Amino acid sequence: MADADLICNFKKCRKILNSSIWVTSCSHAFCEEDGSREFSRDPENNTCPACSTPLTAKYDVVKTNLNPTEQFKSMVLAGLRPETIHDIATRAISFWCYQVHQERIYQENSAAKIRERQHQLEEFYESALAQLKSEVTGLKRQLECTKKELENQTRRAEETAEQLREKIQQYQKLQGVCSSLRRTALASSLSERQRGGVNQPNAKEFVLGPKTLSEAIEAPNAAQRQTALSNNQGFNFQPVTPGSAGGNGRRPTPIWGQRK
Repeated sequence: MADADLICNFKKCRKILNSSIWVTSCSHAFCEEDGSREFSRDPENNTCPACSTPLTAKYDVVKTNLNPTEQFKSMVLAGLRPETIHDIATRAISFWCYQVHQERIYQENSAAKIRERQHQLEEFYESALAQLKSEVTGLKRQLECTKKELENQTRRAEETAEQLREKIQQYQKLQGVCSSLRRTALASSLSERQRGGVNQPNAKEFVLGPKTLSEAIEAPNAAQRQTALSNNQGFNFQPVTPGSAGGNGRRPTPIWGQRK
């Protein structure tokens, strides 16, 4: 847009005027479409769409051409006194200056609104950015805590696996001990009964139950494991001396595995 261009003063239009225009005595200009629509309804009660000034006089609203012919330029002011011509030109220049001033004020107001909007957007995005940074910081801290917790859980799992392996080894050792004791007890009891003429005992009577094995495995030392094994319902792992209950008085060797 050039400085000499006029703008339609209708708020919703504001297009550059370059042909026929409507001008008012209150120094406003309108395009052909807006002027024809606004000033053709009731010519005796016209009002300016820009400032609401009543335009009831004959020459308060005039339609003019921005591109006059050479003949029009030669004849429009012909015959007028110089002071009249000067007065007309002064008023025409004043009209143009007012339009330029009005456009400058409009552009300044638009720029002020744009700057205010920009400032509001900057504040909004700065606040959003600060909030996002705070959330990212919190997520990083949460991630670090999660990593530490994962490391602790992994370490605990490894310790638990190691303890499980130790328990399995202890269980296998106890199974070996129990099997050895069972075989020794069965052999001794069978030999003793054969000497006394007693039938062979049922092997199921000498089988250790799951509860006894569990108690023996969980016992912290050998003495307590021995106690747990001796409390089995099918066995009593206590030495039998000659002359005591269950002994035959023939052998001084203690016999493990006397039935209750």
